[in-house]
Amino acid sequence: LSYSRRRSKGQGVIELALIFPFLFIFLYAISEFSVLLVQNQRVTALSREAAGAAFYQCAGLGGADLSTCVQDIASQVLTQGEAILRDFADRGLIIISVFESDSSGSSVELTNFYEAGSGAGSTSYGSGSFDSSLVENNGLVIVGEVFYKYETITPIEALLQSLQLPESLYEATVF
Repeated sequence: LSYSRRRSKGQGVIELALIFPFLFIFLYAISEFSVLLVQNQRVTALSREAAGAAFYQCAGLGGADLSTCVQDIASQVLTQGEAILRDFADRGLIIISVFESDSSGSSVELTNFYEAGSGAGSTSYGSGSFDSSLVENNGLVIVGEVFYKYETITPIEALLQSLQLPESLYEATVF
């Protein structure tokens, strides 16, 4: 009887030793995906803030005043990014593009382009291919784009790379 009890206790230890690594990897993956989703939500919020603030605060301005206003907004959003995303000034990039309708109102052209941060990324809206009906009210379209280089927080980076997680988070908002 005592041999059977010792054997079943040993069996439990062996089962735990076999299951524990998988359980540990599963918990790491849950925490990694949670952080990824939170950071993606923050990138989205920064993009909306950049485009919205530039549109509402700078839309009535023109020329040098518009340029100064949008540059100030980009700097403010960069500061907000530092507060909510780790190393955002080094790994993040904010691009605010201002498009205005031409004098005939038939097409939309890129008139101003601002970058803040030292991260990597290139705009998806550089060509200015917008429908002119988007600018009927005030003749202005503002695009806020945010890039953020995602870095894993758990030691299972090689396993997570096989899942093809994004290296960079990206969000664009059009106002």
